[in-house]
Amino acid sequence: MSIRQSFVFIPLLVVCGFLALPFPSACAESWTDLRGTRTIEAEMLGLWGDTVVLKLSNGKRVSVKMSSLRSESRIQANQLSKELQSRRSDRTSELRQQRVSAAASAPNPLPVPSEAPPYQAPQKDVTVDKFLQQVDDAVSDGHLVAIYDALPPSYRNDVDSLVKLVASKCEQANFETLVSTLQQSGEVMETRQRWLLSSPRIQSLQPSTIENLEGSIMTLAGLARTVLSDPSVSLQELRTVPFGDWLRKMDPKIAPYLYQLSGQSTFAGRNVVVESSTGDTANVTITSDAGDTADVFKKVEGYWVPESLSATWAEDVKAMTTKYSEAQSGTVLTEYSSVLAPLAPQLASLANARNATDFHAELESIIQPVSLLVTTFAALVGKDFASNGRGNNGYGSYGPPSGYGGPPSGYGGPPSGYGGPPEGYGGPPSGYGGPPEGMNGYGDTAQQEAAAAAAAEAAAAAQSGR
Repeated sequence: MSIRQSFVFIPLLVVCGFLALPFPSACAESWTDLRGTRTIEAEMLGLWGDTVVLKLSNGKRVSVKMSSLRSESRIQANQLSKELQSRRSDRTSELRQQRVSAAASAPNPLPVPSEAPPYQAPQKDVTVDKFLQQVDDAVSDGHLVAIYDALPPSYRNDVDSLVKLVASKCEQANFETLVSTLQQSGEVMETRQRWLLSSPRIQSLQPSTIENLEGSIMTLAGLARTVLSDPSVSLQELRTVPFGDWLRKMDPKIAPYLYQLSGQSTFAGRNVVVESSTGDTANVTITSDAGDTADVFKKVEGYWVPESLSATWAEDVKAMTTKYSEAQSGTVLTEYSSVLAPLAPQLASLANARNATDFHAELESIIQPVSLLVTTFAALVGKDFASNGRGNNGYGSYGPPSGYGGPPSGYGGPPSGYGGPPEGYGGPPSGYGGPPEGMNGYGDTAQQEAAAAAAAEAAAAAQSGR
């Protein structure tokens, strides 16, 4: 054997010999017979009566009478027996807790969204691309109030006036029915989420649909559960507090959920290219998931707004002011409360389910109203289960027909865009996505019409099923 080979072989031989030594088990103890003539290494498995069960190093099990052991070994056996019983008890409790947790209707405590980044209102008198980026960043951070703050001051005053006007035409009972039903819907969906998601009906859906339920829809449910229970969501406040002030007060409560919702979106972002800019007019091309969109923006009071919005703003505001001034008091929200009212007893049945089996049975009996419930949440952000981000929902794509500047359902397109209350984003009485016609302005018109049709169908089915 060469010297080089010996340098490799000798250390290897030492390691193998070391590993071959008969080391006792890490859990083994020393046990000595009554006379003290023999000691063995063995792991204690348990103590039954006056018999100690030991496991030898070769795996063989032996039983030894306590009376056959020395006092030190008997004391050791009693101590180890207590430790084994304690470990078994802890493990049993752990398994029991796991079973209880698995059977629970929802995680405890319920997940809470992370804090949204601090809000920075869009600044005026900047270039159009920087202005749109400010709005985009703020909305992505969950601050929907940025859309309101992106309007020129005179436009905001118009919004405030229209919100108060429409709120004055709302019946308290209709408002409470709408808010309480949506809040209870969020309560049931979020606090029974494990039972809901484990139901055979839900599990039979497409994976993408289940993913939306687990993600964005459950986030909206949490938003409805917490935000709509806030005392500020009241008809009295909407009648007396300027809408912009109300939005800013609610923003810290709403923003974490919308920030989480933004993170659950697959929207890849957008890019604004200024093709030309002369004075207070700018021609831009906006690239997003939906493709390229050309648009013209005008600077009004230092704020950039789509030309399609500024051209008809005064006319649209006047038309809606006339419409709601002439509306009979208490008529606003009637159609929505009549659609949602049948959901209340169905939601109560789900809330009263004692276990997953009962919940699944109740769910099967009211599947149509529950479909309405999910559709309602989706419609609040103009999102269907197949949508892939802001281009298809309330964040828009900054381009007609469903984007930032595109009537009839975009950011600034009265009568159903953001800037045109009461049917736009801020439509009273509940602000975000707000009825009476808020849903019509917060997303894709076709989706909303489908949601309305589904709502009517579900309500009719619920009534006929009684």
